Amino acid sequence: MPRKSKSNPDVVSINLKLEQYSLDYRTATTQFQRVWLQAALQHFGGNLTKSSRELGVSRRTLQIQVNKHDIDLQAIRQKEK
Repeated sequence: MPRKSKSNPDVVSINLKLEQYSLDYRTATTQFQRVWLQAALQHFGGNLTKSSRELGVSRRTLQIQVNKHDIDLQAIRQKEK
């Protein structure tokens, strides 16, 4: 469940499910990025503009990352309905 950060009330934090990540740095960061992006997108109902604002990246950068990590935005948007 998203919540406001105690140290900075303007920042929304998201609890991520603990997953088992590879010990290889590149693989682990890729796995984490995918989970992190999915959590943010789910929080905002698949809305790229709102998600990118909260993540502090441009909408274009977020779209590139969604494509890179093969995240299904339609599935995320369908869950919200």
